[in-house]
Amino acid sequence: MKRFPHIPDREYAFGMIFNVSNQCQSVLDSQLAPYDITTKQWYLSVIVNALFTSPPQLSDVAKMMNTSHQNVKVIAEKLEKKGHLIFVSDESDQRKVRVKLTQQSVDFWQSLTPKSEEAMNQIFEGIKPEDLSLFCDTLTQLLDNLDRMKENGK
Repeated sequence: MKRFPHIPDREYAFGMIFNVSNQCQSVLDSQLAPYDITTKQWYLSVIVNALFTSPPQLSDVAKMMNTSHQNVKVIAEKLEKKGHLIFVSDESDQRKVRVKLTQQSVDFWQSLTPKSEEAMNQIFEGIKPEDLSLFCDTLTQLLDNLDRMKENGK
């Protein structure tokens, strides 16, 4: 993509965040379409699998995805219908509902690992490890700043 030098870095970066997000979703949606999975369903599966050691509540997943409980519930229900996720009652408090990936889901995602690795290599091609590390640190700082703004109501 062409860089627009007349646009200040901060504004350019802000716009590019949206552009990259849209491109990622578009590419991933098209690659997952043959499997009847959406980017948001993939993301929920990744969050549940990678960030929790035990089945999380929907509210915990929503917080990690930076979205509402209701959005996560809708996505989770679609994954449940496809056999990728189950709702389980909390052992200590039956009112709490937790989500767990099914073995079918684990097997499915493992079968796609080679394709995922290839796609990640293509996405990050030409980016030096130290630049990628700085990029990750920068994105983390941006999210921290946004969280602080949300907490302060700004």
